[in-house]
Parts: sequence; structure tokens; C-alpha cells
Amino acid sequence: MEKERATKCPSCGCLRNIANNNISKEKQAAVAERVLAGWSLRRIARDLDIDKATANRHKKLFLAEHPEITDITCACGKPAFHRSWCRARFKLSPARQAFLYERWGKGTPPPKIRLSPQQRRQRAACPWCDGVHPPERCPRIKSIEYHDNGAIRKIEFFDPD
Repeated sequence: MEKERATKCPSCGCLRNIANNNISKEKQAAVAERVLAGWSLRRIARDLDIDKATANRHKKLFLAEHPEITDITCACGKPAFHRSWCRARFKLSPARQAFLYERWGKGTPPPKIRLSPQQRRQRAACPWCDGVHPPERCPRIKSIEYHDNGAIRKIEFFDPD
């Protein structure tokens, strides 16, 4: 987040740690771009790794510099930065979807985590020892021979003790 630095207090002259709320020109431009797209302040702050108050201040500065911009809307059609949940925000929040589905059974079930084929192999039980590891890494297997097309030709096991 923001770096803290010692700064002279304007009222009494003592040194205090005050957050450095100045952000780079690139981040200022990114805040402006996301404001125009109708993103929420919390989402802007999370995406740019800045504080929500800093995002709000730069939003206000941007809108003050451009008074001609008056019709910024959320994806749902309401004015941007509205306070209630809408369909657009709901789609962006799997946690909210899961909460509503578990609590009241409304809506669609939360999205399932899709595993890649490699992750599925890693979670699958080994057919030779019932361990949870890829079959080719089974501690009981001594060697595996493959055909040219990748199919298993022969499996050699260690001698059981």
C-alpha cells in the first residue's frame, strides 16, 4: 500500500508518520479509466493495490477536472457507485453467490472449481496402492514402459516384503 514518511504537522510542528497518498500518473490514469467504466471504489482499490480513500480522492479529483462527465453508470444501469447489490456486482462475486445459495437456496449454485487435467491426475487415487498421487509416481512402481503412442506397455513393481 502507501509508504509512510515522517512529516511536519501543520498545527504544532511535531514530526508525524503520515501516509504518502501520492500515486503515480499511471495509477491516476488507471483510476480515471476504471471510474469511467463504472467500477466500484473497493474494486478499483483492490485492483490497483491502493487504499479505498485514495481511490475515492483521485476519483473526485478526476471528476472535478472534467465537469462535462456526468452520466457514469454501473453495468446494471444505475448511477455508478450505488450502494446496493446489483446483477453486475453479483456476477463478479462468487462469495456472494455461494452465500445466497447456501443460506436460502436461491439462484444458481456457486461455480465449481474446474481442475486442469494435470490437477485431476494429482488428486486421483492411485489404482495400485490407493494413495493420493499420480499413478506414475506410485512408490510401489519400479519402472513403466510406454508404447510410441504414449499408452502403457508394461509396469514393473517392487517386490512386496
